[in-house]
Amino acid sequence: MTAPKVVDTHVHLDEVLQRLKIHPPYDRLEPSKHFGPRYEACIAQFCDPGAFAPSLAVFPDQLRLPHVYGAFGCHPHHAKYYDDKLEARIIDALEHPSAVALGETGLDYGKMRSPAAV
Repeated sequence: MTAPKVVDTHVHLDEVLQRLKIHPPYDRLEPSKHFGPRYEACIAQFCDPGAFAPSLAVFPDQLRLPHVYGAFGCHPHHAKYYDDKLEARIIDALEHPSAVALGETGLDYGKMRSPAAV
């Protein structure tokens, strides 16, 4: 019996690629080598406001990779940066053909990098 393929439903792909020292155009990335032979796909989390900044937007290049899908949001650590402009950029990103989820969002009172009221 063949082992089932694996889909990572929450990965910070930008951080993984940095650790692997793989940069655009990501032609050195070998998913079966770097993520394991059972890797099928992943949902990359784009939740840092920098991921949506017009000059830095990292998500379009990463979503060109095969079997990479995107979740877009504002991590609670960055809540203090949330404003109408960031919301508009997140909404635009959700229009990308590989967008499959709204996230990472929510509450994180463990590290409190943004004030609780925010």
